Amino acid sequence: MKRMQVEPNEISYCILATAHAVARLYVATEMYVEAVEKSMTGNNWSTLDVLLILYGYLGSQKELERIWDIIKGLPFVRSKSY
Repeated sequence: MKRMQVEPNEISYCILATAHAVARLYVATEMYVEAVEKSMTGNNWSTLDVLLILYGYLGSQKELERIWDIIKGLPFVRSKSY
């Protein structure tokens, strides 16, 4: 990304974190999950959905529940969505 002079955002970090999680590279996954959290711009349902999956991969129940509570509190997400 640096070579192409592209500024990474929450979506690019989500893609990288997911790729590392699937490859079972959990230390790198944690690093990218932190980057996702720092670069989030609001309560984007798609980003929160990916974070929910990633925290499941990492086995982080506390963070999983935190994200789940945020999702349940969103006014535009119906209970049918989850």
